[in-house]
Amino acid sequence: MSYLTPAQAAAQFISLLVFIAAGRWYVIPWLNTRPRADALIALLWVHVFRYVALQVFSAQRTGFPISDGGALEIVTGDVAGAVMAFVAIALLRRRRRLAIPLAWLLVAETAFDTVSNIHGGVREHLMGAASGVTWLILVFFVPVVVVSAVLLAWQLYSRRGEALDATTARDRRTAVSRALQAAGWGERTLSPRPPRQDRNHPFEEDHHESRSSTHCHQRCSRAYALLRGGDRDDAARR
Repeated sequence: MSYLTPAQAAAQFISLLVFIAAGRWYVIPWLNTRPRADALIALLWVHVFRYVALQVFSAQRTGFPISDGGALEIVTGDVAGAVMAFVAIALLRRRRRLAIPLAWLLVAETAFDTVSNIHGGVREHLMGAASGVTWLILVFFVPVVVVSAVLLAWQLYSRRGEALDATTARDRRTAVSRALQAAGWGERTLSPRPPRQDRNHPFEEDHHESRSSTHCHQRCSRAYALLRGGDRDDAARR
């Protein structure tokens, strides 16, 4: 009895479960902290490396029983997906809206390519025939591509009303903190002033408090101006 087929099927299924768990526990929370374009770029990079499918010609030469038509079908689909992913990344880096329909096209192409490859593998009885590098690609890389495609579709749909370069809440807090520091309002400014020991001038304390209030107002106004300037720069880029 040969265990090659059940071993490959079990390994692919386990890898799929592992990558789903990793995506749920680590990738999704991280994506939610990033601007929409950056989150999409991170997922698209996985698909750029789909040109590894060109290895099928080497596997065919060393005994992998796939037909020329089947090998060409695999290579065409994966290389096309790699090209689309790279172009979408380039567009997202320039914050071009054309990247969104291209990313959706990549999701559709990946789904079609996956179903087509499964059908072709069953038709040519390839399950369990892989070995070496081909086995590693099928067991580890293919599940990563599938999970990343699902996450890509989820990001495209769930954040469809969000601007490509919209900042997250954490980014806004960081911007406010930096603006306040640039305005000269740091921790030393917020520290309470020790009480005066000399009470010979009772009105001096009130004058100092009024002057401190004026300074705080000026610093807040400067911080607000810095933030507004950043917002205008973001709007100009969009």
